[in-house]
Amino acid sequence: LVFFFFIASLAFHPSDFTPEDTPQWPQYFKIPVLGLVFITILNDGTIISIAYDRVVPHKNPEKWALPELFVVSTVLGAIAVASSLLMLWLCLDSFNSYGFLHQLGLDGLNYSQVMMAMYLKVSLSDFFTVFAARTHRFCWSRIPGLALVGAFTVATVCSTLLSRYWEDIIDIHSHSHSNYNYMRSLHWDMIGFIWAYCAIWFLIQDLAKVITYKFMYSTGISTDNIHTATEMVKKEAMRAARTDSEYVTTAHYLDRDPNELPPPLVDAVQRIDHLETVIEKLTNILFPDGDVPPEFTFIRPTRTLTADRHMLMRMGSGAGSMRVE
Repeated sequence: LVFFFFIASLAFHPSDFTPEDTPQWPQYFKIPVLGLVFITILNDGTIISIAYDRVVPHKNPEKWALPELFVVSTVLGAIAVASSLLMLWLCLDSFNSYGFLHQLGLDGLNYSQVMMAMYLKVSLSDFFTVFAARTHRFCWSRIPGLALVGAFTVATVCSTLLSRYWEDIIDIHSHSHSNYNYMRSLHWDMIGFIWAYCAIWFLIQDLAKVITYKFMYSTGISTDNIHTATEMVKKEAMRAARTDSEYVTTAHYLDRDPNELPPPLVDAVQRIDHLETVIEKLTNILFPDGDVPPEFTFIRPTRTLTADRHMLMRMGSGAGSMRVE
């Protein structure tokens, strides 16, 4: 966002694109502070929701791979800046009869509408970039969490409605259209074009991200957090297979011979029994007369129920556990 406004203010002079019979456009491009405030609030809300995203844990402890993050974030950011600069040029050139927007049949935009168009474009690009950055493979390789989808939906709907009904919400009808300190509402056809434009560039971002990761891993530039396609697909398949229908009821194990139980459960039960025996012996040594002080009564171990052992197997644990009352 900062790089876009820095480059746009130096490379583009809206006054050079002023249509005939129109008050002179400003010398430098800008967006009102209120627009930047809306972008920041909505974008931060979407980013915060990543904390509740759906993820697949790696088999090894994760660690920060700062060079890798720097390279990928630079690629994603550079594409977003390039797409915004191109969009700004298309909007400023909208009155050109040979321009791209004019060829699509879209009406020309005055400078106030150009600011609004860039507000919507920057907002949508920021929201889309979140989905490109959350995976190492294509964005659809891992289903996003409901919180992230909800935040994205709220943010994009709010930005879209603001771009369409800005004049009604902010109440600037009394100001002259030659006052370029205010943004003006867009028509639905222009809003639709911006949405399509951002979606196309989002796919380009996602493809560039995948190529960047593959290049870094294939060349050995980064090997810190390699998530190979085979490994990630296997994890997704294992998680999808862990459905409630595969977990038989607890009663299935109540009258079973321990030797008939699955190996992971047998190992867990043996460890639990051993741990409970050790605790029971320690209690007898500490309190041989059986007079356990009140403050130690909560340490009384109990033989773990089959239901607890069954839950242990569902959690995929191979170590013992103890239930304390």
